[in-house]
Amino acid sequence: MATGFLSSNNSLHTKRALLIGNNEYKKNSPLRYCTNDAKDLAIKLHYIDFEITIGTNLTYEQMNTMIETFIDKINQGNLVLFFFAGYGCQSSHLNFLIPIDDDEINTNINLEYRAINAQATLEKIMSRRPSASIFLLDCCRNSFVCESSNSNGLSAMQAVAGSFISFACDANKVALDESRNGRNGLFTYHLLQHIDQPYSTIDDIMYDVCDGVTRETNDDQCPFRVSSLRRKVYLNEQFTAGQSLVFNDININTKWKQHGITIVGGNGEGNQLNQLSRPEGIYVDDDHQTIYIADCYNHRIVEWKYGAKNGQVVAGGNEKGDRSDQLNWPTDVIVDKKNDSLIICDCENRRVVRWFRQNGKHGETIISDIDCWGLTMDKNGDLYVSDCEKNEVRRWKQEEREGTIVAGGNGQGNNLNQLHWPTYIFVDEDY
Repeated sequence: MATGFLSSNNSLHTKRALLIGNNEYKKNSPLRYCTNDAKDLAIKLHYIDFEITIGTNLTYEQMNTMIETFIDKINQGNLVLFFFAGYGCQSSHLNFLIPIDDDEINTNINLEYRAINAQATLEKIMSRRPSASIFLLDCCRNSFVCESSNSNGLSAMQAVAGSFISFACDANKVALDESRNGRNGLFTYHLLQHIDQPYSTIDDIMYDVCDGVTRETNDDQCPFRVSSLRRKVYLNEQFTAGQSLVFNDININTKWKQHGITIVGGNGEGNQLNQLSRPEGIYVDDDHQTIYIADCYNHRIVEWKYGAKNGQVVAGGNEKGDRSDQLNWPTDVIVDKKNDSLIICDCENRRVVRWFRQNGKHGETIISDIDCWGLTMDKNGDLYVSDCEKNEVRRWKQEEREGTIVAGGNGQGNNLNQLHWPTYIFVDEDY
């Protein structure tokens, strides 16, 4: 599977990222978090204007083709980021990234033809003369694909001039596979906390990542990094790159206060009622002076009254799962005032759920088998849902089973009749 975002049309300053996450291995034990790692990192990088190519659960042929196609698109002066999460192994001091069809690898010789040579990939990227290349590998797991399995982790790599390399743990060591959020690998979890820091160099970001990993593991794991960068490299040079909202009832001369105030959360990441963990979509209900938050990593929807110090769980909150009283990575929520209910994008369960506000202990699925991310409702009560895998937005009238495509639906791309991983949507009142 491959998807992506497009953001910049200026080839000189374009930031490009290739992200691959493999879980479903045939020979090695299946992994749990690598596809999440790639998807979550894609979202973070998209918000800071990276052009994204992403692949999950790829065979050797798919990995090789995706990498070669990505490299061909690199122009001189681009900033490039490469990320792989899955199994990796070393042989003769070379590192190899393992595809999901690892049952084709039985000897070290097979690695050269059925796995991706990490050093060769970095050198190919650098041959395109990018301004810098960031090479991140979260694959320091024991791999049992050939006789190289007696060598733990990855071998130290040599940074090509203008590149930065980091592993999940030190060379020749094995990384822990789970973080405290139960969704990401340990290294990627801490990477996600810092990767979009404004005006921070990649060195500063990785210092913070290393600090977080070593603290969580009581110094048992320390990410490997080596740099031959010739200048300071910033991944996010703007606080709000490319993100602006326009509302019809706000005067164009309106000036915003320079310092906002925290109204929800702000007490660190966690699952207490005064905390959030990776909040995604929000909905403001002015009628009830209430904000609803899709508290993504806590798998719940939280209601927060204006001025309150704590929120209240109004949907989910019973661990992640697919039961009617559970959610799994909710990304958006709105209020259907006519039916006095919440409508929720239950992303990882691939469903849209209605949850009644009065004594709602369980949700009911109203749309299933959809890679939903964002939703909204028009004044007629029609529901609009973005499907980030099908690259389309559909309008659903009540009792409608299929919905009608109103945007995209012509494959992934940057033509005016196409979309590329649509997320949040807004319907103008005059629509």
